[in-house]
Amino acid sequence: RPAERKSDERISAAIAQETPAERIVVCESVSNMRDCQDQIRFDAPGSYFSPAGASLGFGVPAAIGVQLARPDRPVVA
Repeated sequence: RPAERKSDERISAAIAQETPAERIVVCESVSNMRDCQDQIRFDAPGSYFSPAGASLGFGVPAAIGVQLARPDRPVVA
């Protein structure tokens, strides 16, 4: 039996599958960034935002700012 995928991989895969391609993703968790980038395809510039390093509390304010800047695209944080 194949090993189950980690939960962060499943979450990123669900985001990729259940959201439109024009989505913008804001990822706060440094430890999950690689899984997010591996599971979700980002075709357009400005589709992925993350902190440069560990930055607890970055996600929600960043997602609000991105949504205000790009009201035409859905934002997932």
